[in-house]
Amino acid sequence: MLQKVFILGAGPAGMSAALWLRNLGFEPIVAESESESGGMQRLNFLKNNWILGSESTTGVDLASVHRAHLETLDIPVLTEASTKVDVSAQGVKIDVLRRGSIQRSFEALAIIIATGTRFRSHEYVSKIAGGGSLLSSTVFFGPFAFSKLALTGQSEVLILGGGDNAFENAKILRDLGCRVTIVCRSNPKAQRKLVESVRANH
Repeated sequence: MLQKVFILGAGPAGMSAALWLRNLGFEPIVAESESESGGMQRLNFLKNNWILGSESTTGVDLASVHRAHLETLDIPVLTEASTKVDVSAQGVKIDVLRRGSIQRSFEALAIIIATGTRFRSHEYVSKIAGGGSLLSSTVFFGPFAFSKLALTGQSEVLILGGGDNAFENAKILRDLGCRVTIVCRSNPKAQRKLVESVRANH
């Protein structure tokens, strides 16, 4: 009998863990709180030049390919699910809940937490004086902003933050014809090449 391993999170890490577990002879089960697997990649509409061999593939495309691969292996991915976990010396018991009701229960050998990271959102802006009065249509957060870049052409854009994403998006926006200002509370922490590229065309 195959030993079950429960995975929390169906992003790239969680789905990769499921694939490896299946290939190693285990029975992976994946739970995802969102309505679809893929994690933050399913919100990334830009071509991904950080993954070898996938330079022309968007995050959305990658999420779709990952999802299809698990489907061919009949690995269950339970979406819109929350979980209740009970760990004991005998193993792990997991209740999968939807809208507060237990839908399914599993006993597993182990549990893998692959819940990933999250981007700062409205709670960040709300701490800024006057931030609560900003219109939601004028403030974009994290990967969601990528799908709306084309709408910002020929406009003025303010970017808060001095990391890689700030300077990458500044370059993309400027190529779309925007006037971009970056505001950060300390010296930029982005890669020197990114910073120099943006400043060179200032």
